[in-house]
Amino acid sequence: MTKRWGLVLALLLMSSFHARAQTAEPGVKKGDIVLFHDFDDAGAQATWKGTDTTRLELVPGGTGRALYAERIAPDAPSTMVNLDLPIEKLRGCQILIEAQVKAEGVSVPPQSWNGIKVMLHSKSPAGDNWPQQNLPQGSFDWQKVRYKVSIPADATEASLVLGLEAVTGKAWFDNVKVSVISLPRVRPATPPTGPRYTGHGVDRLRGTMISTTISEQDLRDLASWNANHVRWQLTWNGFPSSPADTADLKDYEAWLEGALKHLDSLLPVCRELGIHVLVDLHTPPGGRNAANECRLFKEKKFQDEFVRLWEGMARRYKGEKMVWGYDLVNEPVEGDVADGLMDWHDLALETAKKVQAIDPDHALIIEGAPWGGPAALADFEPLPLPNIVYSFHMYEPHEFTHQNVYNNVPPISYPGSIGGKPWDKEQLRRAMQPVIDWQRDYNVAVYVGEFSAIRWAPGDSAASYLRDCIDIFEENHWDWAYHAFREWPGWSVEHTGDKDHTERAAEPTSRQKLLMEWFAKNQKESAVPVAPLKTGLTGTQIYPRWLVIGDSITAHGPSKELSWTEPTRGMAASTVDADYVHQLQHLLRARDPHNATELKIFGRFARLSAGTIEQMNTASDEIKAWNADLVTVQLGENDNLGQIGRAEFERRYRTLLDALLVGPKHPRIVCTGVWNPGGALDANAPTQYQAGSESRQKDDIIEALCHEKGLTFVPVAPFAVQTANRGAGQNDGVRWHPNDKGMIAYAQAIFSAL
Repeated sequence: MTKRWGLVLALLLMSSFHARAQTAEPGVKKGDIVLFHDFDDAGAQATWKGTDTTRLELVPGGTGRALYAERIAPDAPSTMVNLDLPIEKLRGCQILIEAQVKAEGVSVPPQSWNGIKVMLHSKSPAGDNWPQQNLPQGSFDWQKVRYKVSIPADATEASLVLGLEAVTGKAWFDNVKVSVISLPRVRPATPPTGPRYTGHGVDRLRGTMISTTISEQDLRDLASWNANHVRWQLTWNGFPSSPADTADLKDYEAWLEGALKHLDSLLPVCRELGIHVLVDLHTPPGGRNAANECRLFKEKKFQDEFVRLWEGMARRYKGEKMVWGYDLVNEPVEGDVADGLMDWHDLALETAKKVQAIDPDHALIIEGAPWGGPAALADFEPLPLPNIVYSFHMYEPHEFTHQNVYNNVPPISYPGSIGGKPWDKEQLRRAMQPVIDWQRDYNVAVYVGEFSAIRWAPGDSAASYLRDCIDIFEENHWDWAYHAFREWPGWSVEHTGDKDHTERAAEPTSRQKLLMEWFAKNQKESAVPVAPLKTGLTGTQIYPRWLVIGDSITAHGPSKELSWTEPTRGMAASTVDADYVHQLQHLLRARDPHNATELKIFGRFARLSAGTIEQMNTASDEIKAWNADLVTVQLGENDNLGQIGRAEFERRYRTLLDALLVGPKHPRIVCTGVWNPGGALDANAPTQYQAGSESRQKDDIIEALCHEKGLTFVPVAPFAVQTANRGAGQNDGVRWHPNDKGMIAYAQAIFSAL
């Protein structure tokens, strides 16, 4: 090293850069600038770290001086420096990294992640992250670098990295800035409860992503493994680069139409085989730029085309039962969102609204940005819409799953030390913890759209990795798709671990056997009978015709006596749609559009009196004609056991149930316990009223009758006793009834039983 370079390095290590950093107090605010360097004052205090072979100096730059980096020899160490960020203030925040960069003669990076570096490096128990905005090679004048980064909530350190990695050439850096975009996501104090919307009617979707050239025979082969799901990628000749990167929209539309026709031609096969299809737009309009950022976020025409195309696909597949849903964009990457354009959250929300206006019945699958990894959901705010399923892809640790795909490295085993850290099942769980926490916070369904390990991982490492991943998916009730079936041989479970052997194995590999073991647990919707049985039903059942029997909780018209002037609805719901009947109808139809398509409400029974039974017997012809698939019974609140006695209450309830079982088919019958806001829970049985109380006696009778007849009993005691679930107003009678929150609890309790 020459004396000149030694002096430059000494200046670097003595923190001789000008640093105009705004030190944020604990609890930073949105918009705070935590770091700014324009390199103009060599006397300012900052701490940059480099190596003794780093060729860096301060030179005249954009508006003053700039940081200059040079790497001459291809085999020389990378030329980089880094600066620690105040991690204790930034955990869980989303930050904006900005800089000005100029280059001269920068060589082609050996890997896509090499090259000119304006990169954040963070460390957390889940592993290291290196988010960056990939920059072009060659020579270019000053241009802006601008991208968002999420700091893991459990990060232990973070640093900003500048320089040249694995490339030769020269680069200049100026006006480096780090600012706070958003504060840590505020986790709900009380996570919502109740059933999660999945968008399908089977216990679990377990399947694979498939090739763009999938054939009918391929689907039949996959179905023979008992897979019940495929993620149907709409990919234009490659990922992440594709012809869409430079094609005009007319050519893009022609390609997409051809891909959709291929899907259309095989949908009848999927119906026959009971395979649920997720339509995955792997290649969005505009493709990606040289930095692998979606051009959706660079030009308005691509966002307009994106929304328009999804509206078209919603019309195309509206009503198609075996289409599970729509995966709006595979692994979105925003980079610097152009002025006036929507970021990913807003674009997803706008598109989802437009799609649901056309097709409200299919699920919408949303991945986080960037790249859809498990950390991408950490600060993503849920969309304020129904029928959303959130997704992530699992390829961590990347050094293991993608070994010798892009590089040539010694074999890496799992479990074991990978990237200097021990990786095993618990470490995988830590890597997925942001998703586990996020699901718990919002009570939403999660779908693992991709996961894999390269087949030539040493020994049985790939199978061990896949086994541990799937165990964690199943623990958390996630639907999942393996990447991939009959796509690229590197990911194929039908090929051996020999990289040079390109033919399918004569016998199933351990990886194929693992998938088949899990697929064996799958339900196939085509095998579920359309007509419900009396007993033994699951959530996969379809209930087109629904009969509701109930008192004023189910329906009550206007009453001056009660100061209830509202139209007929369940008292004390704020609107018709807010009562439990219509809330439950929404939940049922969200699960399957064929549910509750026809609804009849008998909400005029105050009590199980002789008159009520006579009414039921008189109405038996009407009940027979209705031919219900599902009957819910909500009664008993107005019956006084002290007046009629336990035996008479039981006789009347039994007569009611017998009257409901007179149709040509035995409907599914669900009976709720009684609503008693003045009751108290049993300390020894916290889901039931106090032992010996009248409400407990009624519940015991109804539950015993349900058990006797093979019906379903749903207690309401746990939420009936909560003050927050009761009505408001001047009249005690109105206040006694469930409010909107209580109605939702009612609906969710019945839905869970179905």
